[in-house]
This record gives sequence, C-alpha cells and structure tokens, in this order.
Amino acid sequence: MQSKLVVLVKHDKDATYENVIDVIDEFLITQVAKYFVVDPGLDPMETAKIQEQLNN
Repeated sequence: MQSKLVVLVKHDKDATYENVIDVIDEFLITQVAKYFVVDPGLDPMETAKIQEQLNN
C-alpha cells in the first residue's frame, strides 16, 4: 500500500546531485507516492501547478 504523504523537496546551494538521488531513493523505499523537487522560491504559477497535482 502506498502512502498518501506528499513531500516537497527544497534544495539549498550546498546540495549535490547525489544528495537529491539519495532522497528520491528513500522515497521509493518508504513508498512515498508523490514528491516534488522544487526551488526554494516558487512563483504563483508554480504553486498553483503543485496544488493542482496534489488534488489529483
């Protein structure tokens, strides 16, 4: 059974590609159904798109 948890991943300037892949691997292991890698600052259009995806 997949989790209904939704995670937004915000990286900082010190994050590496390997860090992001490690986090995504953990999502697969823990069966997190929805996750998004987003920039720390979102404009209103991006926020609306994420909200739309969360409602699906």
